[in-house]
Amino acid sequence: MLEQIAGGLALGGVYALIALGYTMVYGIIELINFAHGEIMMLGAFYVLAFSVSMSPDISNAFAIYTSIAFYFAVDSHLNKRFGLYGIAFAVILAFFFWFSSRKLFIAEITPLIAIPLAVIATAISGMALERIAYKPLRNSPRLAPLISAIGASLFYQNLAQIIFGTHRYSLPMAVKISNAKILGSNFALAPVLIILSAVVIMIALHLFIAKTRIGTAMRATAQDKYAASLMGINVNAVIAMTFAIGSALAAVGGLLFTIHQKTLWPYMGFMAGIKAFTAAVLGGIGSIPGAMLGGFILGIVESLGAGLFGEAGYKDAIAFVILIGVLLFKPTGILGKRSVIKV
Repeated sequence: MLEQIAGGLALGGVYALIALGYTMVYGIIELINFAHGEIMMLGAFYVLAFSVSMSPDISNAFAIYTSIAFYFAVDSHLNKRFGLYGIAFAVILAFFFWFSSRKLFIAEITPLIAIPLAVIATAISGMALERIAYKPLRNSPRLAPLISAIGASLFYQNLAQIIFGTHRYSLPMAVKISNAKILGSNFALAPVLIILSAVVIMIALHLFIAKTRIGTAMRATAQDKYAASLMGINVNAVIAMTFAIGSALAAVGGLLFTIHQKTLWPYMGFMAGIKAFTAAVLGGIGSIPGAMLGGFILGIVESLGAGLFGEAGYKDAIAFVILIGVLLFKPTGILGKRSVIKV
């Protein structure tokens, strides 16, 4: 029983980290980013690519994607500030990113450096996703960006399959952590590490949003984008930063998910993303504390449910039953607030 609760808390911490990306984006632009699970998967593959020596073909293909993502992440900002010179500078920087990332993917880097590099690369991918898939549709009907999100999800799944193939990979650092014990006892280190990492990151994010100028700009943009722009806040930059932070959290979530599952594969983000979305809805979409609470509740219920029914496959069904129940009986979630539209 205690072991199941510990495993549920660890899995819930992963769901909570991924759910934070959903809830941050929804809080700013009221968009459900269904490609967020694939961003998590991409972050896990970045950790793999930086920490393990990849083949030249895989390194070159992944480096090409990284350079293209970097270009789209910065081109509009540089173009707005420097015009054609900014675009030329973005092209030069993208070429540098291709060259340097290709070398880094072939090399084998220590995890202390590989993980921050993977987080940065995933944040850039999140900014590129917002720039390509969502920004042009910002004033479109709500169905348009939703369809775009589903298309982006399928794109990333197939991109990962093209670059890395369909087989599963093991991350050496994840295997070592998964097999480690606490001070020689029978209690595994991985759940404790995952739970502590998730809690620390969530507290840091809460303080960042509550205490920093960027966090204040995010809260102002979430309340009223038009009023925030009148007050001198660069709304486009705030939205891009929100996607970057959410994607960085997803990268950490991808690493922790890999530690929990002991393997990673191109389609790992789909079900994990749906469950993280369930956690966000359960806690209250748009509420950061709600995403944390929903993630831990879902993880514990999944773990206990799998133990009760004796079949691990029931875990997915439990998540969907919770999602349907919340949408039917309390659509705002546990900590969500009912929105009032004034006319």
